[in-house]
Amino acid sequence: MNILSRIYYLFAFLCVIFGISSTSNASSLSREALNEYSPISWMNDSIFETNPALFLFADSMFQHVDAKEFTLRDVEKNLEKMNSFRAKLCELATGSTLDETNQYFVTDSIASLLTYSINNPSTEDLSTHGMIFTNWALKDVLIFRLFNELSELLNNCRSENQRDLILTSFKNWTELEDVFRPLYNNLILLEFWEGSIGGPICIAGQIDIVEAEVNLLKNENAILLDKYPVPDNGTYLEPARQLLLSCIDISIEDVVSLYEEDDDDGESEEPIATATINEIKTLSQKLPSALDKWLESRVAWTEEISPYGTRAFLKRNTGAALLKYASLFSGFH
Repeated sequence: MNILSRIYYLFAFLCVIFGISSTSNASSLSREALNEYSPISWMNDSIFETNPALFLFADSMFQHVDAKEFTLRDVEKNLEKMNSFRAKLCELATGSTLDETNQYFVTDSIASLLTYSINNPSTEDLSTHGMIFTNWALKDVLIFRLFNELSELLNNCRSENQRDLILTSFKNWTELEDVFRPLYNNLILLEFWEGSIGGPICIAGQIDIVEAEVNLLKNENAILLDKYPVPDNGTYLEPARQLLLSCIDISIEDVVSLYEEDDDDGESEEPIATATINEIKTLSQKLPSALDKWLESRVAWTEEISPYGTRAFLKRNTGAALLKYASLFSGFH
């Protein structure tokens, strides 16, 4: 998309956001029918009224991600669904039907607006439940961005082989995330045993896990589109891999030993804590193979697209994600 097109669509989007467009019809739409837990229901009125149609439709995206049956591992299904959400949201934001290439540019602004609205509700709720709902909604938006970045990367690929490789890599990452998430959650729950603050922290950790993959895909979209410079905070893969595994091993040892040393309560809690510890140990045993499977697919993808970018940077881009995960698992006592 050329610079004039970008300026046009950005202008059209901002017109809608600030209520200049005729598509902002607050008087004809309401939020009364929404679930009380929907982030749209507790959105600041001044934000909602700029474009009610857009925000009410965005609620369907939140419902999809929050559904009990939703899982990141349904990659093709999620891509199809998120692509349809993106197309409609862009239409509601700009007042026109955009082609796929132009949608990606507008979607970043929509995701930023949704994030802003979640962080600036009509009434701030600093309770544990309030923090959980806020973090959960922020994670929903991040998942929307995740599949938007993946869709754009697939669109930017120069061959079917490249598409197959990045899709395989992403699917392997969802398997890795399926280990990271419960492992981190269980460590947090054990560290803050019976503490309600564990809930918000767990979801904040899940946000960090997804955000690392979003940034990785975003950087590689920039590479394939020859947009430089892009962030380079990575390192060599093998040291980053060893650092991550070492951080996780130390965290497990510290958290488990902390519980065992301080556990002078009655027997009623012990079976639950023991089950949590066993689950942590089981997940830690699964982690190296899941991690290596993802890294192998990342190397294959890097080798394939290296003529179109710097191979060393692409490897460091993967290393940056590993460092992010290592940092996440280094926050325990």
